[in-house]
Order: sequence, then structure tokens, then C-alpha cells
Amino acid sequence: MVTNSAVVPDLISLLEGHQEEIATSWAEMVRQIPGSHYRQLSLDEIRASTLRGVGAVIEALKTGSYTDLETYLNEVSLNRLQLGFSIGEVIEALLLFKDAIPHEIQRGYSQDPTSMQEAVHEVDACSRWMACRFAVLYADEANLRLKREQQRIALMLSESQSLGRVTAALLQELGLGEVLDIVCTEAQGLTGAVGSTVFLLDAEHDGWLRVARSTGVASPNFTQIPIDGSLTGKAVRAGKLFLFNNPASEVQPYGIGVEPTALLAVPLRVKGIIIGVLDMVNKPSGFTQEDVRISSLFADQAAVAIENARLYQQAQELAAVQERQRLARDLHDAVTQTLFSASLIAEVLPRLWERDLEEGQRRLMELRELTRGALAEMRTLLLELRPAALADAVLGDLLRQLGESITGRARIPVAVEVEGECVLEPEVKIALYRIAQEALNNIAKHAGASQALVNLRCQPGWVLMRVSDDGIGFDPQSIPPESLGLGIMRERVKAIGAALDIESEVDHGTQVVVVWRGTGVEELL
Repeated sequence: MVTNSAVVPDLISLLEGHQEEIATSWAEMVRQIPGSHYRQLSLDEIRASTLRGVGAVIEALKTGSYTDLETYLNEVSLNRLQLGFSIGEVIEALLLFKDAIPHEIQRGYSQDPTSMQEAVHEVDACSRWMACRFAVLYADEANLRLKREQQRIALMLSESQSLGRVTAALLQELGLGEVLDIVCTEAQGLTGAVGSTVFLLDAEHDGWLRVARSTGVASPNFTQIPIDGSLTGKAVRAGKLFLFNNPASEVQPYGIGVEPTALLAVPLRVKGIIIGVLDMVNKPSGFTQEDVRISSLFADQAAVAIENARLYQQAQELAAVQERQRLARDLHDAVTQTLFSASLIAEVLPRLWERDLEEGQRRLMELRELTRGALAEMRTLLLELRPAALADAVLGDLLRQLGESITGRARIPVAVEVEGECVLEPEVKIALYRIAQEALNNIAKHAGASQALVNLRCQPGWVLMRVSDDGIGFDPQSIPPESLGLGIMRERVKAIGAALDIESEVDHGTQVVVVWRGTGVEELL
């Protein structure tokens, strides 16, 4: 485009003198573009835009500066993008500028055909420059919008993944520590903070928050902070999110030993009750309103996950206590019964020994079995009350101990055979032990057996355990699935990915067979 009007005498004066008419003519032609969005705009609205355009063109011709025209085109591109215009219809509208002024040019240059031709060329070049420049600006804006959309989608994906991981924590019944780790890590990643902390209300110290978990380099070096007198406590006191990005204006500390450059504290609520606060600290650029939106949404899910994990942990602890109490009662009763029988035999043994040596020797052997059984029961009691010891023990030794305790308690000889070395994960070992325990207890209580056998065969990658007796047996079709502890056995087998087979026939005893195969081990032949 020509940068001044020297080659076209009086062109600027001509345009300035007819600026209103040119803008009106241009607006009327633009509004008539077939099928365009301009038809949805009023003539006055379009004319306001074309009048600015004519003024910007005149300024460019006068000074050679494109600043006003660039601004005009940039504002047009932004406005038209927001209204859903296509680039084609906007460019067509800009090109109509040259058609809006020929009448004025012809009238002003009627006596100078050469100047008129040059003026038409100048106006045409101006129209084409505007169209080309707008295309570049439009493309730049479209790319910027695309990048923003990509960032928005990436942010939504990250947010969705973080919420998904917290939701998974709800479904998987993870421990409280694992859930807290997930919450802190995801909160830190979502907001770009360098540190994140979960504070929970301290049940033992009213008016205090205790640190439940922290991540990042800005983690606090204290275990609790007061609700009154701390920045985090503001979220509890006000019952709403607290944000600040200017620590110099704050006189209250975050907590002992930590000075944040930025803090976003979000209350953790469950059923409307605050259970704690989720803190994110020291984001280098400061926290934004988008961080506020995301963290508020995230905190709602996190609070439910934390509370569920706490309840699950409490339930497990209560169940463990109840189970230990039950085992202690059962084993105490069994040991008491065994020792009572042993004491009776011990009292009559001297007289039996004098009267009938053979009977005395038989009773002495029985006394020996009873005392061994009592010792086995006591060892079992100690193992049951110390789960770590149970996990560390050798499976073959555990089964022999079970056999001795049943022999002493029920007077049923239990033979234990172990073939091979069983090196197993603790959960597999404990599950097999529990199944054998359940089967032997059934034999002692219901089988009426004269003997029982526990056979354990171990090879690398698989285990076969068989518990059998010669008792009265039962009809599997007539026994409910949950009777005789069968449901518990099936649950334990399922938990370790093993197979369970129970064979029984009336008057022909019962056999419980468990087969466990490690990952990748071929089927047993």
C-alpha cells in the first residue's frame, strides 16, 4: 500500500470530505453479503465499524503509520471470532471497501483520468492490504485460541485423572495413609504448588489441627497448629476457602518454622461438617481463580475419600480386636478343658499304676498327649495374638502345631505330612493355615472321626494341601454353602487365587483339597 498521498493529489481530502457517505455505502454493501453473519447485525452496528475503518485508512495514508489500522483490524478479528464469523466473509467485507468510493473518486477526478486511475489503484491496494493483514491477524488469534483450548483440555484431563485417582481410592478401600498420599500428591500437581498438606481436626486437642500428611519441599516441620492464630485456621474459622498471594501483608504465621509465599487453604467437609483443611503452598506465580475452582472441586472428593478411609481403618481395628478377643476366649476354653482332663488323669494315675500297670502306662501316654496339646494350644494362642509372628512362621510347623492342638483337645490323632519346602508370600501362607484350621476344627466338632491327616506338598510355584478324616462325612448337596465354615474357606481361597475342592460322602469321611499356583505356573497334570 502507498504510504502517503503524494502520487494521488487530493485523495486524502476526498476521503475525509466524504467519510460519512463512504462508511454508509460500505456498511450497506457488507450487510447484503449473501448468507453471512452480517445479515444478523443492524446497519448502525456495521456502519459504526466501517466508519472506524475509513478513519484508520485515512490516518495510514496521512502518516504512513499502520497503528490505527492494525488496531482496527485486530479488534475486528477478535469481535468476529467471538460472534462465530468465518474468515471468508470478513475478508469479503474488507474487500468491499474499494467498491464503496468509486463514485466519489470519479467526481473528484473528472478532469484528470490519470490521477483517477491512480486513486482507484491506491484504494484497491488499501483494500487488499487490509484483507491480507486481517487474514494474518485472524490466523494468529485462531492459533492462540487453539492453544488455549489445548491447555484447557489438558487441564481438564489432568483434573479428571486426579479426581479419578481419588475416586479409585474410595472404591479400592485403601488405607488412610495411602489415601492421604494420593490427596497431597494430586493437589500439589493440580495447582502447581511446591508443597501440600492435609490437616485434620485433632480429636485429643480441641482447637488444634494436626498434620496428617505432607508432600513437597515446603512441607511443614511441625505436627500441629492452632486454629486460632494461623493462616490455615482461617479456613476453619470462616468455613470457606482462604487464599492469599502476598505474605508480606499478613502478620499471622502459617505455622511454626514455615513462611509461605502463597497459600491456598480449602476446608475438607463431609456432610457439611469440617473435618480438616487441605493446604497448597508456595506456587511460584501465585494461585489463580482456576486453582480455586479446581481445588474446591478436588477437596469435596478428597474429604469423602479421607473420611471413608478413616472409617474403614477404625472398622478394621475394631474387627481385629473383636477377633483377638474371640480367639482368646476359644483357645482359653480349649486349653482349660485340656488341662482339666490332664489334671484328673494325673490325680488317679498313681493308684492306676499300682493296680494295673498296663492301664497306668496307657493313661500316662494320654496325659502326655494332653499336655502336648495344651502347649500347642498355648503356642497357637500366642501366634493368633501376634499376627507378625504368624506371618514369619514356617507353614509346615504351623500345621504340625494345629495337629497337636486338635489331638490334645479332641483326642483325635492328627498326622501331618510335609513334602518339599514351602516358601510363600505371607498372605498365601496365612490363608492356607486358616483353611487347615477351619477344616480341623470341623473334624474336632462334627466329624466323629478316629483319625485325621494333613498332607502338604510344595514345589516351586505351587502348593497342594489336603485335610482328610475317616469320620461320618456328609451329603454336600444337603449342606448350605455357608455351613461348616465352607463360606469362609471359599473366601480365603478366592483371596489368594487358589482352587478349593471338598469331597464328602456319608459314612466315608471328608476331604478338603486346596491347590495354589503362582503367577505364570502351568496347570498341574
